[in-house]
Amino acid sequence: MLITLHSGREVYLRDLNQSHTYAGLLLGVPNREYNQDLISQFRQTAQQEMHTHYAFVVTPPVLDVLDADGRKRTSHRGKPVERIPYIACTALFRSNGVMREGDEDIAFASILAAVWFQETFALPIDEAVLERIKAIDWDRLAEAWCP
Repeated sequence: MLITLHSGREVYLRDLNQSHTYAGLLLGVPNREYNQDLISQFRQTAQQEMHTHYAFVVTPPVLDVLDADGRKRTSHRGKPVERIPYIACTALFRSNGVMREGDEDIAFASILAAVWFQETFALPIDEAVLERIKAIDWDRLAEAWCP
């Protein structure tokens, strides 16, 4: 999949791994703290699996969980039940464009790992997420890569 960033740089979706966001939640309900831990875990997983030093995270929307009467659910401890989208995506993007440092070309390819969450399995990538990906400051975040 080819994506043209707002900067004009073309990047390719090289690898895509997907899983259920809450696959490891065996007991209880998600809340803000649990979701923040999950996001951090998926970022670390992306860095390890994609062999990068950094993974860009598209901040997921926080969604309320409602009961049958349409009221926000709370846990038995009184914390609001909040969830993020059901599918976690970790990806590696690659650009064949030159990376420059000052006046020097330092690499003829670059990579960036990314993490996002959406309601259904990709592809396609959720439109709101895709817009955030297109806005990435590639030159600042990507790593030089030599194939």
